[in-house]
Amino acid sequence: MNLFKSKLFIFFIFIFIICIGVFFLKFSRESNSWPFNSKIGKYFPAEIKKVIYSISDPYFDQTIETFYYDLKVEYFRIPYLNSLGLGGSINEIYNNVILVTLNDGQNFIYNIDNNSFRKINYNKIKKNFISIRDVEIIHNLDQSHLIILGIKEDKKGCRSLELQKINMTYNYLENSIQFNKTKKIWNSEIKCKGHTAINTFGSRVIFIDGHYYVTMGYVESSGPGGINNYSQDKNSMFGKILKIDENGNYTIYSSGHRNPQGLFFSTNKNKIFSTEHGPSGGDELNLIIESKNYGWPCETFGILYEYKNNENLMNPWPIDIFNCDKIDFQKPLFSWTPSIAISQGLEYSGDEFKYFKNSFIIGSLKGSSLFRINIDKKNIVRNIERININERVRDIIQLNDGKIFVLADSGNLLLIKKIGK
Repeated sequence: MNLFKSKLFIFFIFIFIICIGVFFLKFSRESNSWPFNSKIGKYFPAEIKKVIYSISDPYFDQTIETFYYDLKVEYFRIPYLNSLGLGGSINEIYNNVILVTLNDGQNFIYNIDNNSFRKINYNKIKKNFISIRDVEIIHNLDQSHLIILGIKEDKKGCRSLELQKINMTYNYLENSIQFNKTKKIWNSEIKCKGHTAINTFGSRVIFIDGHYYVTMGYVESSGPGGINNYSQDKNSMFGKILKIDENGNYTIYSSGHRNPQGLFFSTNKNKIFSTEHGPSGGDELNLIIESKNYGWPCETFGILYEYKNNENLMNPWPIDIFNCDKIDFQKPLFSWTPSIAISQGLEYSGDEFKYFKNSFIIGSLKGSSLFRINIDKKNIVRNIERININERVRDIIQLNDGKIFVLADSGNLLLIKKIGK
């Protein structure tokens, strides 16, 4: 009897520990505290991370209160082990039919209406890149194209960014996609020195009037700091926004960028905006003007990582680091300090959220939120509303019906719509 009681006691202790663990994970994710706010996750195997995120997923669709609307957030888990984090993109192929491209190059067709995933068996993208940074779909009358922006790595460990175009045919009746005839449009210079961190390549692409606009980060090794002069070097593509034609010819459209993680145009397509990671603080929203210099590494609203909690260092930023203190730099429209790890954005133009029209909806990684931003005709930020969705936002799109769709680093897709009429 005593043995039975002992085993029963141990069983209840075990169940109690599991319950506490599940509660801790859910609370930590909702509050974006450890381990979800740390880099420790990158050392865990994908299997463990998948389980942790599955346990901490909301059990029910969430209701979020905003100034104008109560929003309903529906969660859909991508049925794939390597669906977590770091890269990937989403695009609407057809009404409520989404092409989901993950960081490792795996593609899925997701149908919102019947909540179904279909895996696309096409391995060339997975073989050609070590990380997919962004994807665009260009629809033409005769042929649609999938535009891939990804990082390649050679046998020596040297890395570069490459832009490819693939013929794409979507069969609506069979809910299937065929890819063929890959064409390389452009590739960046190669970085071999040190171990370049994938998340410092910037790497967003948009297509306007026959040209591709591509963001390039400062491309630095892993770890804090990361100051180099690529962004001010006119002979380097790094730290720039490039304008590229179909033949791969490019011009430097703007310079002085650190790590532009978002790129989008206004609804009338006459303005381009970027979102950019600062160092420790100093994330930026920028209006991109041709030939302008946006200051990195000479000017920022952030600080060096090693300056934090050190009052002996008088200047928050070493402005004379490259003897560039007399250059006139373009200021950001807005800067976030502390950092929110800003990601992709859009200018809202749909009918689902009529009060959001002409507002920017911008995602964040560290902030686990969407930010609704009002900008007036003089490009002055008038209001910012933070909408906490408790997910690291990797990509965001506006669907044809006006709802908002999000790819999260947790391996979830989020459908955001209003409650009521």
